[in-house]
Amino acid sequence: MLINSTNSSLEIVDCEFSHNYGTYGGGVHIRVSNHSYYNRVLVHNSAFSFNTAAHGGGIMIAYEQNYSGYVNLSSSRFDSNHAMFGSGVSILSDCRKSFFNTSCITIWNCTWVNNSGTFIVPS
Repeated sequence: MLINSTNSSLEIVDCEFSHNYGTYGGGVHIRVSNHSYYNRVLVHNSAFSFNTAAHGGGIMIAYEQNYSGYVNLSSSRFDSNHAMFGSGVSILSDCRKSFFNTSCITIWNCTWVNNSGTFIVPS
């Protein structure tokens, strides 16, 4: 999924992604493109299980530079996903806040079970 617009909203609610494979995001790969502003990505009450990817076994969300918006992952389950980087979730973002850039990432009330990654990158 690619968001390449302004004031857009992507909502994934009550969905299940299971036994999928992808290079970026085994279950889902969301990319918010360069110069997209005020976009919102919501993942709520969804399940990601037994997905495999190089980056983000369950889900990968990538914000390119010069963006603003937010990502909210809530009340979702990430179970038995595998990736080289980002076992259950991989989020690529610099998540800085300023007058012009109001980006933020929130992960709330999610369940993480048996996810695995090959490499651990220190933050």
